[in-house]
Amino acid sequence: MPCDLIRLMGGDATVGDSGRPESMSRSATMLWRTYIAVFVVVTAASWVIAVWLSRLPRADGSGRSVLYFYWNHTSNFWFGVVLAASAVLSPVLAAGLLVQIVWHVHGGWRVLTMVVGWGGWLCGTAYLAVLAFLAVMLGGLEGSQTIVRGSDGSRVLIALAYDGDVGGVWRPATSFTYLEEPGVATVDPWSGPCRLDRVMQSQLKLTCGSTSQLMSADLR
Repeated sequence: MPCDLIRLMGGDATVGDSGRPESMSRSATMLWRTYIAVFVVVTAASWVIAVWLSRLPRADGSGRSVLYFYWNHTSNFWFGVVLAASAVLSPVLAAGLLVQIVWHVHGGWRVLTMVVGWGGWLCGTAYLAVLAFLAVMLGGLEGSQTIVRGSDGSRVLIALAYDGDVGGVWRPATSFTYLEEPGVATVDPWSGPCRLDRVMQSQLKLTCGSTSQLMSADLR
């Protein structure tokens, strides 16, 4: 991989007696700089998003648990995806930057830089590979979610754990956030189709097959 990257950088460059590229074509230089710039931006954005997702509040002001649901997945799933992407992109970016450093060093310092640099790169890559594996495992533990909508536009979200057990019933607070319904969920989505009905102005009924539970229509 290091040799391939150095050849990519060199383009049609010539090599001097020291083994260091003497020159680089303008197109190869621009291609390499673009490659580095794109990876810097994407990798940095991935880490920022991962940190942001990990720091989302897990409870609201009243102590109720908060669930973040984006594009048919929870924030835990997206955290795992973004963290895995960050762990994959970082070694690629580090390899590009290291090649850039090696290219500007010559003589004995070049050998030392390659040994120390690539040794550190291998150790860091091994750590990030484990991190990526754990992130993928975290995303796999997300379970599944089912949104049930009523004829009047009301909706609730039924969360299932990865083992299929009901993880709770959640009420929408915003377009992307849900608050957990107090108490133990008494519905079983596996018992049949689910529906949401308004039985009174101030009360909703969630029914799944032969199981059901009543909920206040007021989220507060």
